[in-house]
Amino acid sequence: EEPGSIRDTVIAFPTLDVHVVEGALPVIGNDQIAVQGGLGIRSKLSFDISSLKKEYIINSATLELIEDPSLSAVGSPTTDSVAVNIYANAEQDSINTDYGTVYLAKDSTNRFSGNVTFFVQAWLNGVYNSGIGNYGLRVSAFNETGTIDKHVFYGSTAVDPALRPRLKITYTKR
Repeated sequence: EEPGSIRDTVIAFPTLDVHVVEGALPVIGNDQIAVQGGLGIRSKLSFDISSLKKEYIINSATLELIEDPSLSAVGSPTTDSVAVNIYANAEQDSINTDYGTVYLAKDSTNRFSGNVTFFVQAWLNGVYNSGIGNYGLRVSAFNETGTIDKHVFYGSTAVDPALRPRLKITYTKR
């Protein structure tokens, strides 16, 4: 650029595209949990916390899901996480955005885990104070619109109890 002159050319590179993913819904058994990007396949997960008492303070709560690698498939790009939200109502048709999203990260043993302490404490407080109810969790692909990964997890009736979904809770009394 020379003094007194103005450059009037703009160079731009597009960063977005539009695409449509076509595919069949994943075929899974009643004892499995599946999520898939691209197609927007989500699953619902519930835990009975009725044994927790009003006076408990939740110190930590970790959600663990074990992936069945024989039924899962990853694409490119891929992701090693799934997203978890709490449902806002008993119909399970919307999520409660006040409590954010928790991401379960995958480790080297096909275990996805994440800290859901805030969710469990909210459920416990709601049960006793007419607040948020325990309507369950929505599990979805981390990057639902950017990947086509399919993650299939063992369900609550898996033959091996170590493969079943777990909610590990540590608490103290008030």
